[in-house]
Amino acid sequence: MSRITSFEIIAPRRSAGELVRAVIAHLAEEDRARLQRALDIGTEQIMRNVDRNGCESREDAASLCLTFLFAPDAPLRAFELDSELPSDPATGRVAVGCLWCDFYLGAHYVQFCAVAPVSSISELFFESQSVRDSFIDMAKQTPGATLVLGDDWLDRYDLIWRAPDATDYARSLPEAADTNLVDRCCLEVLNAIECA
Repeated sequence: MSRITSFEIIAPRRSAGELVRAVIAHLAEEDRARLQRALDIGTEQIMRNVDRNGCESREDAASLCLTFLFAPDAPLRAFELDSELPSDPATGRVAVGCLWCDFYLGAHYVQFCAVAPVSSISELFFESQSVRDSFIDMAKQTPGATLVLGDDWLDRYDLIWRAPDATDYARSLPEAADTNLVDRCCLEVLNAIECA
């Protein structure tokens, strides 16, 4: 069984547009363009408004298959040797995809999840400082964000980066029982890293 890992960014709902723009900045051109078109319509239905490629479904706003571009480092160079995706000729960044990605909007939170679908990409999540730095950059561009790395083998979330105001925002919200499913999931993750 493959190890399933994910980078997740949780932020105040009011930061949804900034989060989508931060993700767009790290995507391959085709994915960048289709996510930007959906953002131009608005963040409320971003997953429903994205043009789908051949391996994606519209049903229930299913996950997006996105290709990210990362500055080369030793683990990414090794990954690139076995990859069928070309590097970005303009920047030299290494293409990694597809990562299965979702944007979830709750009443109080927005959550972005990027899931590594195969072991080789999961390994990059742990071994490549460039990959980690790119997700940290996305979180830093998102006001009030927290970045975690989820690992199903260890059944835990590790805190990677947190904005200085993220904890205060979480404390200002109603109890989990008073919120919707997305907010409860976000609070579960945030509470898990607090207890770790």
